Amino acid sequence: MTTLLDAPDFWNGGCGELAAREVDAFVACIGAIAQELHATHGASLAEQAAALMRTQDGRISIDSTARSLGAHPATLRRAFQREFGMTAREFLTRLRVERAEALLYIERDAKVEPIAMAVGWRTKRGLYRAFRRVRGNTPGGARENIAALTPRRPATS
Repeated sequence: MTTLLDAPDFWNGGCGELAAREVDAFVACIGAIAQELHATHGASLAEQAAALMRTQDGRISIDSTARSLGAHPATLRRAFQREFGMTAREFLTRLRVERAEALLYIERDAKVEPIAMAVGWRTKRGLYRAFRRVRGNTPGGARENIAALTPRRPATS
């Protein structure tokens, strides 16, 4: 059985103007289907959850994120693994560590414990563990690296 893929003349215009119009119509139809799917389905569950976690600066649990999106936590966890190649917890941890790094930069004299709580940990111990796992460093070490790389801004009066 010969298919269109097996007929090089078809793709080179050998089947004439009618075939070219049919191919154009097929491509237009596929484009319309893709647009409709995007419009009706929007972002995936994992993308919606990631956006929600970002808007909350990481101060939200995986369970409450799932509930907010009308999904079961296990469904959300599978979606993260499938789409991002990491667990939802790992994504949330990385998000919190990034936010903590930003706060360490902005609030150079702030204690670590308030920063840990500001980004979703109950104690500074959780932040220390996450920093070691994600960055291979501690919050204090990260702060020293930031200080070494960037000059202090002069105080304004």
